[in-house]
Amino acid sequence: MLEPDKRKGGSDTRKVILPYSKSPFSVPSNLYVLGTMNTADKSLAQLDLALRRRFDFIELLPQPELLEGVEVYDIEIADLLEVINQRIEVLLDREHTIGHSYFWSLKDLNTDKEREIELGNIFKRRIIPLL
Repeated sequence: MLEPDKRKGGSDTRKVILPYSKSPFSVPSNLYVLGTMNTADKSLAQLDLALRRRFDFIELLPQPELLEGVEVYDIEIADLLEVINQRIEVLLDREHTIGHSYFWSLKDLNTDKEREIELGNIFKRRIIPLL
């Protein structure tokens, strides 16, 4: 019922009766469902196909520039992410690159020691298992 033609006011509007209120309900035309999906993960092929038929896809690439000014061990994290992703593109492809959100938590830390510990955790718990 999320398809545009099945929503309220659509050419094939669908309604259900709500179980408690017994009122009719249809999905409003101004309701948007946003979700994320890593296109490198295709283990649920049937679900993947169903989602691809029903939704628009907008590619969002990593944005290292959002990490500018974040340094750990005197290394600019934005530069580190760019280098990592360049290597991943050569070895695998663009769909396997690492997003800037992996490093986002570094922005909120105040001391060098906190950032050093967090960077270690990011690699240990998130990036290395991913790769």
